[in-house]
Amino acid sequence: MDAAAWRHMFGETTTKELAIIAADRLTSGYLRKNTPVPSFVVSPSGFLSLSVVDFSHVGFSDYHVAPALVLLQRSRVLRCLHLDGNNLSDQIAYLVCDLFALCPTLARVTLSWNRLTNVGGKKLLEALKEYPNITWLDIEGNGITSSLSNQIFLMTSSHAKNGSGYLEPVDFLSSSLPPIGAEKAAKLPRPRSASVSAVQVKHHHRYHAAPLPALVYR
Repeated sequence: MDAAAWRHMFGETTTKELAIIAADRLTSGYLRKNTPVPSFVVSPSGFLSLSVVDFSHVGFSDYHVAPALVLLQRSRVLRCLHLDGNNLSDQIAYLVCDLFALCPTLARVTLSWNRLTNVGGKKLLEALKEYPNITWLDIEGNGITSSLSNQIFLMTSSHAKNGSGYLEPVDFLSSSLPPIGAEKAAKLPRPRSASVSAVQVKHHHRYHAAPLPALVYR
């Protein structure tokens, strides 16, 4: 199913109904990998109050994540979204671009180690030109050329240098990423002919501040 179909399917759904659908899809993805389900997934009423959402390294497909991304378009507090280490296609990149447009507080997104191609990469680059609030976008480990990766890196570095978006890390996971203060962003290395992944790789690994709670069935 493509991004347009996801938008059509969920666009007119109430927030409560969409939260239930998102929780069901995410839970099925976590359980499929025998991974503990985060508490915010099983308590969807608080989903839109989160400033940081971490869906990383679970092996999610588009099916599992798409409803949650449509739901997060209604958030007014989301600042960091971690989607790295999954099995997400270019269609998710299109929904992330919708998030750029509809979630004005969003500043950091990680999409590394998925199945994105230049199709999704070009869409992300075009969206970045319109939304300078995005100051970090990690696309390492996808099927995106080094040339396009460099353009995306330079675009987000420019946003950070110009003081767009938020200036401080907002969670333990994001604190391992490079600082986005204007004075520090100006000192970020400029990529040459090498892939941007060579610049980003040392920042990729993040660790949970505490174990995620397990889902208990009764």
